[in-house]
Amino acid sequence: MNLRPSLHQPVEAPKLGSLSGSSLASVWAGLVLISAALWCPACGPAASSPPTPDSPAVDAAAAPPVRQLGARQSAGELHLRVPAGTVVRSGPEPSATATAWLKEGGVFRVVGQVRGAYRIEFPASSGAGDETQEGWVRSAAGSFQEIRMTRTRLGPQMAPEPDPEVLAVAAEHLGSAGHELPCGPYRLLTDVRASEVIDLCARIAAGLDDAYVERFGVRPVGEPRGAIILFRRLEAFRRFAAAPGGHAGHALASRGYLALYLGDRPPRELATTLAHELTHLVNRRALGGPLPRWLSEGLADAIGDPATVDGLAPSVGLKGSETARRRVLERSDLPDLRTLTALGPGEFDADASSRDYEQGAVLVRFLLSDPERRRGFQSFLRGVASGKPADFDTLLRLLGPRLEAAEELEAALRRWLESGDRVRPSGPPVSPGAT
Repeated sequence: MNLRPSLHQPVEAPKLGSLSGSSLASVWAGLVLISAALWCPACGPAASSPPTPDSPAVDAAAAPPVRQLGARQSAGELHLRVPAGTVVRSGPEPSATATAWLKEGGVFRVVGQVRGAYRIEFPASSGAGDETQEGWVRSAAGSFQEIRMTRTRLGPQMAPEPDPEVLAVAAEHLGSAGHELPCGPYRLLTDVRASEVIDLCARIAAGLDDAYVERFGVRPVGEPRGAIILFRRLEAFRRFAAAPGGHAGHALASRGYLALYLGDRPPRELATTLAHELTHLVNRRALGGPLPRWLSEGLADAIGDPATVDGLAPSVGLKGSETARRRVLERSDLPDLRTLTALGPGEFDADASSRDYEQGAVLVRFLLSDPERRRGFQSFLRGVASGKPADFDTLLRLLGPRLEAAEELEAALRRWLESGDRVRPSGPPVSPGAT
């Protein structure tokens, strides 16, 4: 789903199953431009025939190296006012592949620059919470305005109502079989009729807030709210999400929804994906955002990976994350933890050989696996929720004297992984559907 949070005025959502014939055609005609407004370079095709900005030619071979502008600075960052209709490309050269089209203009953060071109950060069409993606834009004469401004991370936020435009597009892709029913405190929009799947959804969703508090020591603000869009077929999910492959689900907390598919996946896999994506919605209510990617994904895996068809389960060592453990141990060239925790949206999990997701998953599980580490990690999370930095040095200071250096933390993590995760549970057992 490719919708920028600030592009559109709210509209009343059609009820599922109420769109048919000419009314469906009218709604879809109005939404097709919206759903094509931003295309994720990793999740969908390039923008189809977008208007091309009038840009001066640049010799790619002669272009100077990218000048990094401090992608993780907290103040005085360079931003760019970009007009509507600007094409986002995969590289700074005019010939680079078009990967997105900004339907409306806005002010975007700059994370890199070469002569005549800027690498900007803009809202992602899929992925975690309020995550962003990056791409290159080229400036026609006088069309861009540079702005220096402070970037602030938002604190915990009440869950929004699901975006009506998202629900309207979901109704189109679910078709006549689409219906709505409750899934714990959430709204379930689906074309699945199997009662066991509906029951599984309720078991996972009902106790998520309590499980989050027990595991991470932070209580989300407000009441849980949002839409779970569950597609029976993978193809319908991919059309809705503009995702040709590689993702089992996605969540966009600022729009109040998550989407996933059933397909021929075993029930436990559906349970882990649902718990993972729901955790992204809860992250926004508990910690705010945007969060570092390792943390956002690691927390979601720490809830999602242990989940079973019976509901949420306690985080015991690496139970449920055995594949992540194996993939981390088989690589000798992984980035150190300081590098991992500093990766931005365009750097985290940047290619097929990346193990960033797995590293984030095992790091969070490691921090939860020992009472002393768990207390330090929960103190770190409470600090993040109160507006303190979510950086590696802050985490290290809170983990205690035994892990006060990065090298000590990495060595302890490696020993833990190689030991086969013979550790204690990270809290009392979780009653299915209750915690």
